[in-house]
Amino acid sequence: MERIRARYAESYLALFCVVFALIFIRYCCDGFRYFYQLDDYIQFHNLTVGGLDSLSDLLRAGMLADRPVAGILDVYFWSLFFDNMLLGVLLMSALYAASALMLRWVWARHFGVGNVFLVVYALLPLGLEGVYWMSAATRIVVGLFFAAAALLWFEKWCAGGKKYTLVLYMLLQLVACGFYEQILIFSVASVLIVAFLHRHAPGHRPLWGLFSFVSAGVYALLMGLLPASEVYAARISLVPPTSVYYWKTYLPGVLRQVADAFAAGGFYTTVKGFYRGAQILAGGRNIFYIIDIAVLAALLFFSTRHGEGPLKAPGKGLIAGLLLAAAPLAIFFFISNSWLSLRGTVASYCGIALMADIACRLIFSRLKSAGTAVAGVAAALAVIFSVAAVSEVHDYKATTQKDQEVAAVLTGTLKKDGNLHRDLNVGILHLEPSYLDDQNYYYHEHIHGVTESDWALHGALEWLAGPNIPDVAPLPENPMYFPWNCASRRLSNFDVLYLYDGDETMTQVLAVPAAAETYALYEPDGTYLGYTWEEGGYGYLELGEPLP
Repeated sequence: MERIRARYAESYLALFCVVFALIFIRYCCDGFRYFYQLDDYIQFHNLTVGGLDSLSDLLRAGMLADRPVAGILDVYFWSLFFDNMLLGVLLMSALYAASALMLRWVWARHFGVGNVFLVVYALLPLGLEGVYWMSAATRIVVGLFFAAAALLWFEKWCAGGKKYTLVLYMLLQLVACGFYEQILIFSVASVLIVAFLHRHAPGHRPLWGLFSFVSAGVYALLMGLLPASEVYAARISLVPPTSVYYWKTYLPGVLRQVADAFAAGGFYTTVKGFYRGAQILAGGRNIFYIIDIAVLAALLFFSTRHGEGPLKAPGKGLIAGLLLAAAPLAIFFFISNSWLSLRGTVASYCGIALMADIACRLIFSRLKSAGTAVAGVAAALAVIFSVAAVSEVHDYKATTQKDQEVAAVLTGTLKKDGNLHRDLNVGILHLEPSYLDDQNYYYHEHIHGVTESDWALHGALEWLAGPNIPDVAPLPENPMYFPWNCASRRLSNFDVLYLYDGDETMTQVLAVPAAAETYALYEPDGTYLGYTWEEGGYGYLELGEPLP
C-alpha cells in the first residue's frame, strides 16, 4: 500500500511539474521579465512607498473592508517582488498549477476527469488577464489556491472523517473568502457540490459543508463593519430585480457582457491569438520556446494516455460543471457596478474544464484507442493555448514599453516647463487608452495602457517621479469624456493643457473659448491646432480642422 501511495504521489508531482512549466514558460516567451500593467505600480510600489506600512493605515484607507487578505498580502508580501516581479509570477504559476492538480484530484474521485481538465483550466488564453497580470492574480489565483485546498480537505473529511481534515477545510475556506467575491462564491458552490456527492457518508459529515455559509457570513460582516473606500462601497451596492430598469436595461447589459467575455473573448484570444502567436514565433528567435512546448506537450500526452482512470457519472459531472461555471457569475447579476472583465471569467474555468474533459471522453468513448485520442486532444490544446498566449504576452510587453515611454516623456516635459508639482491639474489631449494597432480582442480594459484612466496614469508617474506630481488626466480623441465625468473633464477645469503627438512629444497648448464648451486650440506661438466641442455631455477633439 505504501508503495502504491508513493507511486501515486510521484505521478502527481511529475504532472505538477509539467503543468507548472506550461503555465510559467508562456510568460517568458518575450524575455525573462514581467510586463507591468495599470494598477501594478500602485499596488506593489506606491502604496508601500507612500506610507501604508501598518494595518491601521490599511484600515483607514478602507482596504480591509473588501478583499482584506489580498490587500494585506499586496502590501506585506507581493510588494517585495516589485523590482523582480517575474519571481512573483513564478510563485503565482506554482500556486495556479497546484490549484489545478487539487481540483483535478477531487473531481477525478467523483467523475474520473483527467488532463484535458488541467489544460483547459490552467492554459485557456482567455484567462491571461486574471492569471498573469499580477494586480488581478494576487486576488484570483491565490484565492483559487486556498479554495482548492479547502475543497481537497473537505473531500478528505467526507471520505475519511478525520477531524484535522475538517479543521483544515474550515480555516482554508475562511482565508479563501478574503481574496475575491467570485472566489468566495466558487468555494461555497464547490463545497456544496462535494457535500451532495457524499450525501450518504456516515456521521452527517457532509452537513459540515454548510460551514461555507458561515465563511461567507464572516466576510459580509467584515465588509459591513469596517470603513470602506468609495470604490469598495460601489462593489457591494446591489440592484434589486424588482424594477423595470433591472429587466429592460441592467439584465440585458449583463448578458451582453457574459457573451462578449466568454464567447467572443474565448474565440478571439484562442483562434486569432493562435494565428498571431504563430506569426510571432515564425518571425522571431523563439526556437527554444517551440522546443519546450513540444516536449511538455509530449510529456502531457504520455501522462494522459497511461495515467487516467475511467469516466464516472458523466451526467452528474456535466451538471456539476455547469453549476461551477455559472455560480461565480451570479454576483454580476446584482451588483450596481456590473463590470465583467476578462479576468472575471477565470473563476468559472473549473466548471468549464470539468465539462470539457467529460465531453471529450464521451466523444471518444466508443473508440478502441479512446485513451490515445483523449491524450492527443490534451496535448494539442496545450500547444494551441501556449502559442495563443505568445500573442497576449507580446501585447503586454508592447503596452508596458509604451507606458514607460509616455511616463518618461510626460514627467520630462512637466519638469522642463516647471509644472511638476502637485497643486496643478493637467490635461493631456490625444492620449489614448490603448497604443496597439492590433490585438486579439478589444474589450473593457484588456491590455490597456496606464493612459486608460487618470488613477493608473498617476500611479505610473508617481512610480517614476515620486509623489510630488500634479493630477494628470488623459483626454483621448473621441470621446474625450462622457456624461458621467464631464464635470471634471471639461477643459475649463485644467490649469495646464498638453497635446500628445502619439510618439515622443508633449506640446503645451492654449484653449481659447469659441462657443459654449467649444474651444480653439493653439500652440504658445499662435499656431492653430484644432478644436474641441461638447454634445450631449460627450467631449470631442478634432485636430487639423478649422472651427465649424
